[in-house]
Amino acid sequence: MKAFYLLLFLSLSILNVSLACRKKCTIDPRVVRCSSQINYVCAFFKKNPSDKFLSQMDVINACQACIRPGVLSYEEGKCKARKVYCDPIFRPEACTKEYVPVCAYSWNEGTNEWQGKTAGNRCTACADASVDHYVKGACS
Repeated sequence: MKAFYLLLFLSLSILNVSLACRKKCTIDPRVVRCSSQINYVCAFFKKNPSDKFLSQMDVINACQACIRPGVLSYEEGKCKARKVYCDPIFRPEACTKEYVPVCAYSWNEGTNEWQGKTAGNRCTACADASVDHYVKGACS
């Protein structure tokens, strides 16, 4: 049996599957006041109750993540998913000039489509209030 678990662990490691510890939100938002201390977490939530898959969003700390409606769990650190949603409540006010391009998407009312534009990094993408989400890498 030990050999099975060792083989399973090695297989997951080779496939680069995340074994990070996801924590369940247990905070009652009616009685908790959260600090604005920065210790980023990746919050997992459903944009719509009928969604089959969880979306991800960087939030400044675990308390701020868990008081949001729909957030089910979180992991320490920023999100590593391909599509990450910007936090609509805490938009960055200052960003570094580090160039790690992302493709930031905003909804275009005129064309009824998502419109992507390259931002210098995820902070500058989410500092723009019109941006809903981004993907890693420059827009093509």
